[in-house]
Amino acid sequence: MTAGQTVLFEFHGNKYNFSVSQAVVEGQENSLERGMISYDTYIIFEASSDSGIKIVNQREAATSNIFKQKEFNLQSLGIGGLSAEFADIFRRAFASRVFPPHVTSKLGIKHVKGMLLYGPPGTGKTLMARQIGKILNGKEPKIVNGPEVLSKYVGETEKNVRDLFADAEQDQRTKGDESDLHVIIFDEIDAICKSRGSTRDGTGVHDSIVNQLLTKIDGVESLNNVLLIGMTNRKDMLDEALLRPGRL
Repeated sequence: MTAGQTVLFEFHGNKYNFSVSQAVVEGQENSLERGMISYDTYIIFEASSDSGIKIVNQREAATSNIFKQKEFNLQSLGIGGLSAEFADIFRRAFASRVFPPHVTSKLGIKHVKGMLLYGPPGTGKTLMARQIGKILNGKEPKIVNGPEVLSKYVGETEKNVRDLFADAEQDQRTKGDESDLHVIIFDEIDAICKSRGSTRDGTGVHDSIVNQLLTKIDGVESLNNVLLIGMTNRKDMLDEALLRPGRL
């Protein structure tokens, strides 16, 4: 390949052409007059709003910038002593999201959709969830207190749950796998996700909230860009369907 050369090729029945702008060896700043495509050359074709198709190096795209900084000090965030718990959360919830989408789809990896922080009062559940938002890049996490989702009007409570996922659905439709991660944090999740059939209020509101939440987390049209974090000190009150593998 020489600089300025135009190449026509066919891929999956579609015809494309591109022109070589410059040839650069990795680690060197100077451009070369010509270069060679070898088995070690990686190319990604990416849609661009201004120039149609943009070619980027796959190796540079191989790491995701899900965190604001590569290394962070938990003590500076005010959560000293919870390092082991934080490491466990990141290993389970964010390890698969560090890889680019084409790698995870090729390996068949499914992202963790949610997790539950539970334990006695005062063990740092709410503190950890609050600080996760300061570490992550992208969208600001939505922090929801469980009781404030409830409404006295019929169907309004379910609508409140759907509204929490509306931004993520819009992102998924427009950006696909390139969508930012949307974190939704439920404080006191036991207030709205009680075990179905356990309440005797006659309205069935709590049961319908659980149903709505289950379809959003891992339903037929489940979202891949959502991470739900629930916190409770009454794990025994939660509906068992919420705690099955693949959900929380």
